[in-house]
Amino acid sequence: MTVTKKPARKTAEEFIAAAPDAGRGGKPARRRVIRGHKEQLTLTIAPDTVDRVDAAAAKLGLSRTAWITLAINLQLAAAGG
Repeated sequence: MTVTKKPARKTAEEFIAAAPDAGRGGKPARRRVIRGHKEQLTLTIAPDTVDRVDAAAAKLGLSRTAWITLAINLQLAAAGG
């Protein structure tokens, strides 16, 4: 049987500050998943909208992701961003 030491006790503030969603200024920290040079996002979109996106992407021979990226970039360009 291995004898181990009890871990040092943390104060409540230290415990909370060490949480993955502690963040700064009361806002939760943003978890980022980077794949290559892109950031992975999770979106919730109505099923009928997804069907329309898939149909539009298929007409252009694009994946859903490529079509959404194109649409976002077109909107950002139109907004001057």
